[in-house]
Amino acid sequence: MSERSERAFQSSFIKNAPRFARRSNGENVEPLPIEDAILSAVPMVDQVMLVGDERKSLSAVCVLNVNELVKENLVGKKEGDRLFRLIEEVNDPKFGDVREAIKQLEVAQEKLRGEKTVERLIEEKVKACTGRGGGFRPWESVGGKVLILLEPFAMSNGRLTQSFKIKRNVVGERYGGELD
Repeated sequence: MSERSERAFQSSFIKNAPRFARRSNGENVEPLPIEDAILSAVPMVDQVMLVGDERKSLSAVCVLNVNELVKENLVGKKEGDRLFRLIEEVNDPKFGDVREAIKQLEVAQEKLRGEKTVERLIEEKVKACTGRGGGFRPWESVGGKVLILLEPFAMSNGRLTQSFKIKRNVVGERYGGELD
């Protein structure tokens, strides 16, 4: 490998590696153990990313699992099937143009957020599993907003790398304003 390609590889690896979130109180927080705890404890969450750089508290961006929402009777079966097909379309790297599917998911997402029931339930579960009961220190707990999404982090929307890592900078820029 040439020196230039090796530097490019190292740069891309470092850029996409999970970073420590530096909180406004100066504490560094490693996101992966907390994200893993959320995924293990909250089956309704399919993907999660913490946001905490220079913030007073950690916030979470959670992509919901539609099948679990149907199972919990938070979404009807027919609507769940429709949403599942749209999510599959966005997740398929070979599909092509997914803009219409993303628009439909955003409309459904806003409807879910407007009803507040799902948002409150997810927020409660996320905060419970990242608090002291989950074995985390106070500055590692999610104390900020929990943002719920239906649109998955996918390669087709530019939020996942080809090795299926979340592009933290892209997701942070896209949803950071909604977490303030």
